[in-house]
Amino acid sequence: MKFNIKSHIYLSTVFLACSVLCASAQLEDAVNITFRCISLDSPIRVNLYTQLEGGEPIRIYANSRTNWIKYSGPNPIVFYRDSNPTGEQNVRVPVGQFAFSKGMDTPLLLFTQSEVKGHYRITSIDDDLEVAPAGSYRIFNFTQKDIAGIVGSQRFRATPGDSALVRNAEDEAVEVSVRLAENAEDGPERLYAATWTYSPDFRYLIFIVPTGDRTRGNIKIRKITDIVAES
Repeated sequence: MKFNIKSHIYLSTVFLACSVLCASAQLEDAVNITFRCISLDSPIRVNLYTQLEGGEPIRIYANSRTNWIKYSGPNPIVFYRDSNPTGEQNVRVPVGQFAFSKGMDTPLLLFTQSEVKGHYRITSIDDDLEVAPAGSYRIFNFTQKDIAGIVGSQRFRATPGDSALVRNAEDEAVEVSVRLAENAEDGPERLYAATWTYSPDFRYLIFIVPTGDRTRGNIKIRKITDIVAES
């Protein structure tokens, strides 16, 4: 077979172009990001990992954020658990995944139990201090209720799936009165009344989640504190 130098150059050029395109695609699918996690349900009672082998274990709780997690790898990120942590034939199995979007700098990943036991739906919120600074209550309504409320002297409204930010003007630790009501067809229906602690050194993440408890308006309040400054 006669060697054709033109064909060789053409094929080499095509191969190089394909290699560059593949490399570019791989770079676009890789991310370097720092994030934290929290569970919207019960604490996740097993270690999770972001690698099939090795890596630091991640424990995800319901009452506090994890420490910052540095991740460099494929996007979407896949979370794994050990199938048999104490056995000889242990393999890691995926339990959830999340695709980071461009522009995400400090996401907080929210884990909720999926229909499959031991697997999770993962969403995110922007956890940047510029979005929710010290001295603020950031309130998320994960129910199907249209909720209005008063925190201290500040009023807010959060429709289903929406959020609201309440800033407290106090410059010292105090207790604030909190009242929530549903904007129902027949008029406001009281849902919740309590006293919350407040410190200008903290920011507060409030999750309003649905429950089956009618005596509490079928809602549950989760209050997550995060110290961000020191007086």
